[in-house]
Amino acid sequence: MSPPPLTIIPNVIDLEEVVIGEFKDTLLQHNIHNRSDKSINILTTRNIGPDSLFFNIIDGYEANVVTPNNYHPLTIRFTPDSIGKRNTIIEIATNTKIPKYRFNILGEGVAPTYDSVTIQVGNFEARTGEIVKIPIILSNKHFINKNSNYLGFGFNLTFNKTILEPLDKTLQSFFDGNQRTLKIKAEKNNFDDSVLIELQFRVGLGNDSITPLAISNSYPLGKGKIVITEKSGSLKLVDLCEEGGVRLFEPDGRIQIGPIQPNPSNGITKVDFETIEYGKTKLELYDHTGNLCKVLLDQNLKPSKYSLTFDASSLESGTYLLILKTPNIVLTKILQIVK
Repeated sequence: MSPPPLTIIPNVIDLEEVVIGEFKDTLLQHNIHNRSDKSINILTTRNIGPDSLFFNIIDGYEANVVTPNNYHPLTIRFTPDSIGKRNTIIEIATNTKIPKYRFNILGEGVAPTYDSVTIQVGNFEARTGEIVKIPIILSNKHFINKNSNYLGFGFNLTFNKTILEPLDKTLQSFFDGNQRTLKIKAEKNNFDDSVLIELQFRVGLGNDSITPLAISNSYPLGKGKIVITEKSGSLKLVDLCEEGGVRLFEPDGRIQIGPIQPNPSNGITKVDFETIEYGKTKLELYDHTGNLCKVLLDQNLKPSKYSLTFDASSLESGTYLLILKTPNIVLTKILQIVK
């Protein structure tokens, strides 16, 4: 008995397990074969069920002429929307003595399998001026999906920019007020090591004594389905000088004594100044011999710009020193009094 002119091998194709919401395609370019010495007309290609809703003919459904010893391309896509086994029958109508050929497509919808990991940073203490290493840790690692292929993880790390300065200048970042956020992509192939990446910072005397180390917007590099838990930490400044209150400063500003107006003066005088430290601040006027003539200001200030006026009419003609004292800095400016 001669074989049929059109052969489909195999006549049952099992696409096996496919995660709900994903899809898998058949590869039938060389399965539907014209073994005869005449051309065969493919008239129609139909999906006749029973589970036709889950299987779609995405290529090869058009009418076609298959020349001898050539193939009819056909691609079927299985897209499950629920758990369970599905099947459908594909029917190909031709102009041969066997007008219709059929084969089965099988597939099973399965629930997705998720990997899981925790990306975390600890709590640290450091002194002003220190270089501190802050490791980002992978913990609670459960990589159970055989199809996963992770190349590392990306995440954001947010902290107080007045306290920490990253040493790696290539890291992308953005600012929001006092907060700085690093956008980090940490490539990693060996997940046996728990350290994802180690970041180095220079510690500054900022406008607070503690900064959060907040991890957010984590995502995997590479392929895989994963649930990521984020655990943030903090860095606390230690050994701060607390005489007269903890000494903190605002590094975005600058300490200065602005113009004295008028200068020379013999009456009401205005002086502008700016501080970058929290704490005890004094503005004093001395004569050229170093004697204190006036205490213009003596109080706790926060970093800001200030203006102050005072009456210089009681001062004799001469050169005076206007001295601004903050917890860590002393500035001097000359004032001339001319009667």
